[in-house]
Amino acid sequence: MTHSFDVDIATKYGIECAVLLNQINYWCLKNEANNKHLHNGRYWVYNTKKAFARLFPYMSERTIDYNLTKLKKENLILTDNFNRSKMDRTTWYALTDFAKCILQNCKMGNTNLQNGNYKNVKCIDNINNINISNTNQTQIYTTNKERTKQERKSESSFYSDER
Repeated sequence: MTHSFDVDIATKYGIECAVLLNQINYWCLKNEANNKHLHNGRYWVYNTKKAFARLFPYMSERTIDYNLTKLKKENLILTDNFNRSKMDRTTWYALTDFAKCILQNCKMGNTNLQNGNYKNVKCIDNINNINISNTNQTQIYTTNKERTKQERKSESSFYSDER
């Protein structure tokens, strides 16, 4: 079995978090494609930590638990319980809007709002065709067609200074 992860996410949150986030994203997308496990407007995936440990034999259950908790604290995943039986404590996982955005290759530094609230982050399909401006602690995205040459030049220098 092959596991993969986004290098930028791994750099910021750690390799284990990046691998787990990628796996959760895969199954949520699959559930969305099959129109399964839609709850509260999100597609969810469920798994036990023991099952995750079988999928990732190089991670212990404790490591998986630690990293899933970290993903939740970092506002990358949501957890809930949609099991039919009250005795079943299998955890369900969904991606936050912030996680969806960074998985779509948004620049992670540009998704942080000054107030730390990620709810207003709008995901976009093509990172190369955006202009980001900060107005009243929210971000507004416009397409290349709506921007002036000076705005595109300013954005270009912003990204090059960032590295």
